[in-house]
Amino acid sequence: MLQICTTRSLANTMRGNNGYQMANPSLEAGMAEAILLALVTAALSSIMTLGLAVVLYQRHIAARVEQRLDDVAEDFTARLQAVAKDLGPTLEAHVRDGVREGLMSLARPQTVAETTANVTRTGAGLVEEGLNTLFGRPRKPPGRR
Repeated sequence: MLQICTTRSLANTMRGNNGYQMANPSLEAGMAEAILLALVTAALSSIMTLGLAVVLYQRHIAARVEQRLDDVAEDFTARLQAVAKDLGPTLEAHVRDGVREGLMSLARPQTVAETTANVTRTGAGLVEEGLNTLFGRPRKPPGRR
């Protein structure tokens, strides 16, 4: 069992030559029991508090939190759809104008003439190599014309 000591009797019991030493082994066992009891009490108190918090959350708070999250999600979806309706046509017009501008810059007469000349040179080179191979003439090294 635990023994409750006064401060004076505890100090007298523990006093020794080299500072504080336990003079009574039964007092030492009693202190160990007191510390163990305090630790077990603290652990059980923590577990019970956590259990109570979980029960309160599940019974009272969880439904309100879920409802609030659903309301926020619906509000966010409605606002996002409104913004999409407002920005949709504007964004589409800007994209269309950007694509049109890009295509128009590619279709300049100078660019078209250069592209046509490159395609013609490539095609003529392929036909020339095919005819040379057909008639047995040696191939020209790459890069020479």
